[in-house]
Amino acid sequence: MASPSTVTLMLAMALTGVHASFACAMGQAPPAVAAKAVVTGAVAAQVCVTPSATDLRALQDDRQRAVIVLHAFEPPWPSSGRLVASLLAGTPPTPREITRFAVHPLQAFTAEQPQRSQRFTLSLAGYAHLLQAGRPVCLQIGFDAGAHPGEGGRAEVSIELSPA
Repeated sequence: MASPSTVTLMLAMALTGVHASFACAMGQAPPAVAAKAVVTGAVAAQVCVTPSATDLRALQDDRQRAVIVLHAFEPPWPSSGRLVASLLAGTPPTPREITRFAVHPLQAFTAEQPQRSQRFTLSLAGYAHLLQAGRPVCLQIGFDAGAHPGEGGRAEVSIELSPA
């Protein structure tokens, strides 16, 4: 069983996207959305969104955040809900780990269950120097293999831009 601090961290990470989900309900403009991609236990997915010049400045100034949306999830075996997000930047694009997050509760769900989708908000302001005008912002998302790589596993993900 996970320690209380681990459970608290996982719950906090799952709830960080709550602000973004209320933004549209409060009459704010809908977020920019990227296409969905599939992460497997063996292959990380790349998801990109091309921000407008205004959105790019907002990302760099931390007035806007990237939101990783988990639409469907099947945990690998042994069960783990940990994923890693890396910013792909530079020439050639090099992954730079920017966050780790966890699915909670650790249960499978499908895209046909949108009420179970999870959102993870992250700031890219610390990477402002790597974000270039007219270029897509790309994240590589994969299962956290760590010291115990799992077998199987699947996650359907996308990214959005949303006001901070």
